[in-house]
Amino acid sequence: MLRAFTSLACLAVLLGAFAAQAAAQAKAPRELAGFVLGSDVAKYQDKLYDESKVPIWGQEYLHRAQLHPMQGIRSGYLTYGTCAVPGRILRIKVSYEDESLGFFNKLLDALKSRYGKDPEWRGDAFGTLRVWKWSVDDGGGNSVSIILEYYSGDDGTHTPGNSIRLSVPGWMDQEESCYKAKGRPESERKKVEDTEKKLGLDYFLPR
Repeated sequence: MLRAFTSLACLAVLLGAFAAQAAAQAKAPRELAGFVLGSDVAKYQDKLYDESKVPIWGQEYLHRAQLHPMQGIRSGYLTYGTCAVPGRILRIKVSYEDESLGFFNKLLDALKSRYGKDPEWRGDAFGTLRVWKWSVDDGGGNSVSIILEYYSGDDGTHTPGNSIRLSVPGWMDQEESCYKAKGRPESERKKVEDTEKKLGLDYFLPR
């Protein structure tokens, strides 16, 4: 009896180890909602709002374009580079139509099953912001970041409901390095200085 129990215990440990190994070896995702990381943003021209294509403040080497609503997805955006590899998609974010906590838990369980049951917790202690992050090696020297978020508060800095982001942070670093190596164009610096001089320091201060 003891031997049988011991054998079952060993089997359970082995199965757990195999499951953990399978999760660790899961193929890094590259596609979300039909959009593919690393592809040229021009490929999805018909799914983007042209007027929404703007540089990200403080990260001029990155541009963001808003997605048209899609079935099951109420909003989202693509982030792409403009220096190292112009047009390369670096991040995909979508917000789901289903804003319920129940749907969030379904997504969480599915992601844990695919990419590991021990993601990094980035939420708050109150439950209004629930954020889990996975970093998955793609086997080619890059780490793909998956961030699942649920928000039920009233802070406008967070997207209400359920959203997910897929990105390659290393590619973003390449864009930043490229931008810094080239240096900020003199014309751009002059434009900023002229604007500051025209508006006056008081314009930039609270009053």
